[in-house]
Amino acid sequence: MTRLLREKLPSDKSVVVSVAANPYNYTEGWHASYDYETLGKYVDYIMIMAYDEHYEGGDAGPVASIDFVEDSLKYAISKVPKEKIILGIPFYGRYWKYGESHGGKAVSLKQMRDLLKKYENNIIYDNERESPMAKVIIKDTDEKIKLNGASLTAGTYEFWYENVESIKAKTELVEKYNIKGIGSWKLGFEESEIWEIVRDVFIEDVKELKSFKDVSEAHWAYKAISKIKEKGLIYGKSVDYFAPEDSLTRAELVTLINRIIESEELDLSVKINSNSIINKKYTDLNEHWAREDIEKLTQYQIIEGYEDGSFKPDKSISRAEVAKIINKMLKKPEVEEKCVFVDLEKTHWSYRNIANLSGYGLINGYEDGTFRPEGGITRAEISKIIYEIYELMS
Repeated sequence: MTRLLREKLPSDKSVVVSVAANPYNYTEGWHASYDYETLGKYVDYIMIMAYDEHYEGGDAGPVASIDFVEDSLKYAISKVPKEKIILGIPFYGRYWKYGESHGGKAVSLKQMRDLLKKYENNIIYDNERESPMAKVIIKDTDEKIKLNGASLTAGTYEFWYENVESIKAKTELVEKYNIKGIGSWKLGFEESEIWEIVRDVFIEDVKELKSFKDVSEAHWAYKAISKIKEKGLIYGKSVDYFAPEDSLTRAELVTLINRIIESEELDLSVKINSNSIINKKYTDLNEHWAREDIEKLTQYQIIEGYEDGSFKPDKSISRAEVAKIINKMLKKPEVEEKCVFVDLEKTHWSYRNIANLSGYGLINGYEDGTFRPEGGITRAEISKIIYEIYELMS
């Protein structure tokens, strides 16, 4: 199938496959079912899922100890050209409760950060395996929380997860073995500090990091895309392609806004009580990849769903909706200037938001004098808006 896909797709489209790690050179079982060597002939990149060394239902231990990751990489290099290999890094951990026979449910690094602030804990760093482990004690009198739908009851828990130090150890393998780069499972699970480590390891030549095959220096949004990608706020649709004209979805914007807030680089007045209970549930999120970000920004009262209780995370977001969300995030004083677009009436529900951002020079219309409030917004356009926000507020 992969071979046929490569033959049918145009040359400017990348074929990337994710494969199970095989650190022990398995010849049978699901790890061995991936034919690295043959796949390497037809794909542009192959991502090694170098995680789940310990898994749900198994014994407690690191999700990805350094030896497990490095041995997985060595096996891949023996089968696939180095320049095609992407090392998959986990942005999550797993936990086990003492006294229970079944454990290993997942926890994102964001959830891990909040959990360690909330409960009594003791953290050690296993230097041999390059992995942190936290023993967390939840008392009968403590407020109880849920992690991905599972309730944490009173007791002692063992959490194996990732932090800045363990992620750094893994990313350094890229240079050691001269492979293509890193991927992750999954975006939105990480803490913002992780991107500082990624930049420290990889940005020796910033120009190379900025470059996409579909965004040349002549592109009108080249500078903006480069700058906010450098900050770790937005990424390409693949390693080589940014897709600047693709429409932005509601979930993608929420994730972007949350990264801006969590970076703490801008002096934003947005505050939230980390112990507050999420009392707004949307009917269509379930296990959606952006659920946590959506619920958090709902608490910030920056976003809202629809009257039927849905959020529609994968729906293209309109320019008017973008203006409202960004205006709520910035909380800038209203400007007196009038907003003059030929297709925007003062009675429009987002007129005040558009006028404010336009007055600050953060959002523009089109050459024909229109704003097109109900039209979609592209990845290039949102990049330019975020870039202008950083320019204004710094």
